[in-house]
Amino acid sequence: MTFRKRGRPPEDRLARRNEIFAAVSPLILERGARGVTMREAAYAASMSVGALYYYFPTKRDLLLHGLDSEAIAQHCRNVDALIGHLERQDPRQFFERLTESFIDGVMMSQPSMQAAIELGAGELQPALNQVRANLSTSESALANALRRAVPGLDESQVAATVRAARRIILGALVDASVTAEELRSALQALFFALPLHEPVEAGTGSRHSQLST
Repeated sequence: MTFRKRGRPPEDRLARRNEIFAAVSPLILERGARGVTMREAAYAASMSVGALYYYFPTKRDLLLHGLDSEAIAQHCRNVDALIGHLERQDPRQFFERLTESFIDGVMMSQPSMQAAIELGAGELQPALNQVRANLSTSESALANALRRAVPGLDESQVAATVRAARRIILGALVDASVTAEELRSALQALFFALPLHEPVEAGTGSRHSQLST
């Protein structure tokens, strides 16, 4: 019997691109889209310029990665894998953790939205279209989570809450000064008006429900 030498498992290229972008994001926000060089980006990501170009063939690809549909889709898949089981088991905890995932997603997209704004109409319009598509999916997920977390909430309250959350999220995307903590605080203020903080009867979910701080 012969044995084949086990090779290195195939690389998750998209995950690696996400890691690189996360390392470069603060630089994009600090220096602006036009102020960042690929050499500086490579240094921030602790890699060679050649390796950076391997993952991002153009500077545009790097700058706008936070709005990339594949990157967003992977973020959603990761969230579903982590918390999907809570949707029925503990709807209120699911709602809280889903909200945290929205915050993470906004912070991931914020640098790319800022880059698109700086680069002008040619990049801004496609970026806005992508944001609309992402928000449509997020709003549907948020509405469904709200219905499960607060069964007594009527549809007008669900719709109003989702619209208010959209305004908060859009504001964080276009305002580079908004931090994750500020976004969390704004969403907390919105959701505090809902009966999420009330005790839950045994067997129906967590005892108290507030967004994690």
